[in-house]
Amino acid sequence: MRRTGILLPVFSLPGPEPVGTIAGSGTWRFLDQLAEAGVALWQILPVPPDGANECPYSGASAFAVEPMFLSLEHLVEEGVLPASRVREAMAAMPASERPDRVPWSALRAWKGPLLAEAAAAVPEAALDAWVAAQGAWAFDWAAWWALTHDLREPWHRWPAALRDHEPAALAGVPREHRQSFHHAAALQFLVDRQWARLRRELTARGVRLLGDLPLYVAGDSADCWAHRSLFQLGPDGIAVVVAGAPPDYFTPDGQRWDNPVYDWERSAATGHAWWRARFRRQLALVDELRIDHFRGFAAYFSFPFASSPRDGAWTRGPGRALFEALAAEQAALLDRPVDPAALPVVVEDLGFIDRETEALRDGLGFPGTKVLQFGFDGDPENPHHPCHFATDNCLACTGTHDTQTARGWYESAPDWVHQQFDRLDQGRERSAARGLVRLAMESRADHVVLPLQDLLELGDEARINVPGTPTGNWRWRAPVASDEAIAWLHALGQATGRIGVAQGVAAP
Repeated sequence: MRRTGILLPVFSLPGPEPVGTIAGSGTWRFLDQLAEAGVALWQILPVPPDGANECPYSGASAFAVEPMFLSLEHLVEEGVLPASRVREAMAAMPASERPDRVPWSALRAWKGPLLAEAAAAVPEAALDAWVAAQGAWAFDWAAWWALTHDLREPWHRWPAALRDHEPAALAGVPREHRQSFHHAAALQFLVDRQWARLRRELTARGVRLLGDLPLYVAGDSADCWAHRSLFQLGPDGIAVVVAGAPPDYFTPDGQRWDNPVYDWERSAATGHAWWRARFRRQLALVDELRIDHFRGFAAYFSFPFASSPRDGAWTRGPGRALFEALAAEQAALLDRPVDPAALPVVVEDLGFIDRETEALRDGLGFPGTKVLQFGFDGDPENPHHPCHFATDNCLACTGTHDTQTARGWYESAPDWVHQQFDRLDQGRERSAARGLVRLAMESRADHVVLPLQDLLELGDEARINVPGTPTGNWRWRAPVASDEAIAWLHALGQATGRIGVAQGVAAP
């Protein structure tokens, strides 16, 4: 099964609004282009609400979706916003200093009132039925958001009964905080309706959706509040230890992520029930999942909250048992036995990966990740070099959301890297970016995912994230791909056996 994918975050989608949206004309045009190019997979980043610094890897919920991704034009189609109201709002849309950047702060101020009007138009009866059908996460999210909004304090500073998630206190939240509770729940109700439309449009075009599952959640999140026992938190709700990375050559002081870490023994005692619910929710949104920071499931690095990474240590993670629990959840959904190897996942196994992590990955049969930008360091055994992939069962990419673009990588690389790359590429394409794409497509990897920037030959002005920089990330907006780029990828897909001759547009 050789296939091609495109990586593009939801916020980066082209379209008429200042941010990409789940549904609407810009999204449908992008999906049309994927189908025309013979692309079988669209990879997105996580889509949680209220991320710190808009970071999708530090959201306020592992289940809810960022409501800013709702399409206004689709809300008009659904009858919860008047067309005249949206036309007026679009005429007064906030201008960005750069059209290729999402103006997050201005966006929230502009779009928030429109979403509030749409949420208010959702009938109470329909909303109550939806919340009940979703299970605990929808109630917990709406209650957490309502209390956070109305009390204007993080959850660990709420009155004790609410802080401790006591059922008697929670029962009064939908009544005592009615407007805020309805608002938060209704936006997720509308998200689910638009997401269902998105899935139908993807299916009609033969494209599968690859989501992204971060290992950790934020401390100030609905999940930590509602499931305190699953995290290593103190009686006051503050993390006892936090996640990070140990000191290394690049970061002498290590990395402090500040995410609370799990109490895996307590999770196991529940049959990993929260993880099973999380997995079930994610597979209601996407077809397949990329599991971020897979290293942490073999062993995770943590240190005391009041200390630093220099005082940290590695602790054994849940290992295979967690994925057996997820396979059991999938088996219950499909009503047939499911082996962990059949789970629709690919793992991010980058960075310092030890033998234990490799054994967990290989024992489960999960595809790992190969990044071609990492492959040209002169090491004859570099596993990221396209000639050195040890197995077909992997996902190859030219770069990730954390790396430079292919063009930026080549332009900033030293001459000795150019020499290695040029010997392999042999100048068969008009640019190094397309050359790197071709090498990925020609590789033995079953799955190839290309950042859209690399198909479009864009430079580092189109980077999504620069690790270690607290601002300016998670903002890039994509232009509409040219017909030439789509036709080129289609022809390359046919030449490398990644699409059938009947798929997509005719080759040029």
